Amino acid sequence: RLQNAAMVAYVLGTLALHLLLTRVLERWGAFVVTLFIGAGLGWWLVVTYATGGGWGAMGIVLVALGLAGSGLVLAPLYDAIYTRWFKRR
Repeated sequence: RLQNAAMVAYVLGTLALHLLLTRVLERWGAFVVTLFIGAGLGWWLVVTYATGGGWGAMGIVLVALGLAGSGLVLAPLYDAIYTRWFKRR
């Protein structure tokens, strides 16, 4: 349950941040920031938890790669959500 809650919090939190940043940085600025959020979290995981060897460190690296790639999926999705429902006309 905790893993599911963390994933939902990550998706909803980055959506809220993307929508707020779109007002300040325009669409492309928010798009780039959303791309780098997952990569930054992945880097933090690797630096913090993958210092030891073994299978646990490899698992952390795999999770970090998934986080880094999440921006490639979430940024276009959030941009589509913004332009569909939140863009001022």
